[in-house]
Amino acid sequence: MVEIQLRTRAQHAWATALEIADLVSGTRTKFEFGENDRGKLFAVSSEIIAREEENMRNAFCDIGTPELIEEFKHLEQRLGVISMLKTLREFDGSNRLKKHNVLNIYDDNGHPTLEVIPFSNAQAALERANELEADDKSYNAVYVTADNPNQLRSAYRNYFNDPVAFVELLESSIEKAEG
Repeated sequence: MVEIQLRTRAQHAWATALEIADLVSGTRTKFEFGENDRGKLFAVSSEIIAREEENMRNAFCDIGTPELIEEFKHLEQRLGVISMLKTLREFDGSNRLKKHNVLNIYDDNGHPTLEVIPFSNAQAALERANELEADDKSYNAVYVTADNPNQLRSAYRNYFNDPVAFVELLESSIEKAEG
C-alpha cells in the first residue's frame, strides 16, 4: 500500500500540528473534526491561514476575518493548544538518523515519546517496524528512508514534534490580518 498526499506548505503545517496536538493530548480531533471546541480551533486557524497565506476562503464565509481571529483567541485562551505546541521541543538526535530508520511513537508512562531506531538495511528496519506496530504501547511505528536527515525531519515533522511551521504561519497570518 502507498499513500500519496499533495499539500501546500500551509496545509502540511496545519495537518502536522493537528496530529501532534492529538498525539500529545490523547485526543482524536483529526477523526472527530468539528465536533468539539478543539476541532473548531483547528478549523478557525485553518481558515485564518488560508485567507492570509493562500488568499482563499474555504469555511466560515459569512464571518469576517477580525471576528474569526477573536473566535480563535477565545478558543485558544480556554484550550491552550497553540501554547502547548509552542512549548514542544524538537527532536535533538538528528545525528542518529541513518538511511534506514524506524520512527516509533510509544507510550512512556502516559507521555508520547519518540524513539528513533537506525538500521543498516531496509529488511531489518521493516521487520522491526512491523513488530513495534503490533505492540500495544506503540501509538505508531513507521519505516522511513532518506539520504539526508533534514529531508527526513521535514517529511515527518509530526514524529519529531515539530509544529514550528504551523505556529509561525498562524502568528504571521494573524499579524497580517490585524495589520
